[in-house]
Amino acid sequence: MAWIDTINERDADGSLKDQYAKLKDSRSGVDNILKIHSLNPESLDAHV
Repeated sequence: MAWIDTINERDADGSLKDQYAKLKDSRSGVDNILKIHSLNPESLDAHV
């Protein structure tokens, strides 16, 4: 159970869904450490 709220891949929409799709294409999936950015998709975009 995560202590930090995240948005699951199946619940993502908009730009977050697009970013998750890119991560899944380039990796085997979306790592939990990257999911912490899910509440602020701009920070995920800047991180990767």
